[in-house]
Amino acid sequence: MTVRTERVSPGETVSILGYPDGNQLQVSSGAALEYVVDLRLAPREILKVTTPVRPGNSGGPVVDRHGKVVGVIYATEIATEDTLVIPIDDVFGPQAVPLEPQRTCSPR
Repeated sequence: MTVRTERVSPGETVSILGYPDGNQLQVSSGAALEYVVDLRLAPREILKVTTPVRPGNSGGPVVDRHGKVVGVIYATEIATEDTLVIPIDDVFGPQAVPLEPQRTCSPR
């Protein structure tokens, strides 16, 4: 799969690929809504799309109409049921957001 370097525009058609509920590969289409920064959702800018997701889609690609990857499925916003997508430029490339290891607690 190739990566798209330009951002998705609101209203643009996007598709998600994944294995919802552990079933066979499925492709679903919807529209890009907007980019938002909401620290309750994630500590980075997130793309909202209308394409519904199920468990098994998380971590899967979001592609444009040419099949270029524009993001990675992150979650569903419960209040709106919009799908939340990490933009591909946050995952790959010079502006990628570094992942910080999470501290864990050990039993005493």
